[in-house]
Amino acid sequence: MHYRSALVSLLAIFAMLLTGVAAVAAQDATPGATLSADELGLPELLVTVTDTGFENLPEELEAGRYLVTFTNESSMESAINFLQLPEGITAADMTGGPPGPDATPGPGMASPEAEEAPAAEGGEGLPPAWYYETYIAGGPGAPAGATTQGIVDLIPGNYVVGADDPMAPQAPVELTVTGDDGATPEGMQEIPADVTVTEVKTGEGYAFEFSGELATGQQLIEITNDSDQPHFMLMLRSPGPITVDQLFQLLSLPEGATPPADLPNPEEFVVAAYATTQSAGTTQYLAANLEPGYYIVACFVPDPTEGGIPHAAEGMIDIIPVGVEATPTS
Repeated sequence: MHYRSALVSLLAIFAMLLTGVAAVAAQDATPGATLSADELGLPELLVTVTDTGFENLPEELEAGRYLVTFTNESSMESAINFLQLPEGITAADMTGGPPGPDATPGPGMASPEAEEAPAAEGGEGLPPAWYYETYIAGGPGAPAGATTQGIVDLIPGNYVVGADDPMAPQAPVELTVTGDDGATPEGMQEIPADVTVTEVKTGEGYAFEFSGELATGQQLIEITNDSDQPHFMLMLRSPGPITVDQLFQLLSLPEGATPPADLPNPEEFVVAAYATTQSAGTTQYLAANLEPGYYIVACFVPDPTEGGIPHAAEGMIDIIPVGVEATPTS
């Protein structure tokens, strides 16, 4: 696809763009918890993140499906992610950058599809090989000053709970999930969702498939990874109509350049929702409250089998109009 070469060198620019919209997102955030653990029949984790760390996390939990209510009391955007630690890796190893490539995943960490995928080589700018095989449950992200909710499945094992960003200032926390080693998310409490997003492998790379329509207001999104690599789902609201071609035009502008008048201003983009990285074969849920607008839905996890290009370069990016006229295709 003709977007591929443009995106290979633009992941860092996109990350800088996200940093620039953090303050806008915080002002725009709609706080509050709308999902009820009692109504869902789920245990609840009430977790708060500050500038110095994650609070209220237990040291041990039983395996199962959990409602995660995540409150961000830090000064910038943050998120929560539950990643199962391979043997030989600790939470301390996760601080200050991607951990080393020599760890091996523990039992029950990879789906059959993931086991068939070529192993990641690691290296500069890439996560280690085990990252593409270990069990990652996901979790919600939140702007500063906001509360968001998600639902994750925790299978037995030793986890690290962090911000889904190895450079985040908060130290990750270790968590032990107990239970039968053969426990899987199958048979866990069913959750009715308004929209289902399936992350799939395609002939060109990866893509999102939508069942149901995103709408304005509060909704619950089910996100299932039916591919062979980990993915996250980032939703950015554009201040105006935008196509994928125009988005890549913005990303290709030199640092500090003023965008053309016919394109939206990247500084006015709002991070509307974020479901953190989840491994192949997993399902998570994200509660989202969407205003009318044009939403960029993308995953930028690097693909180790294609030189580390982000999944968005392989097709995992969409523009979804919500409560507004459809975006032109070109």
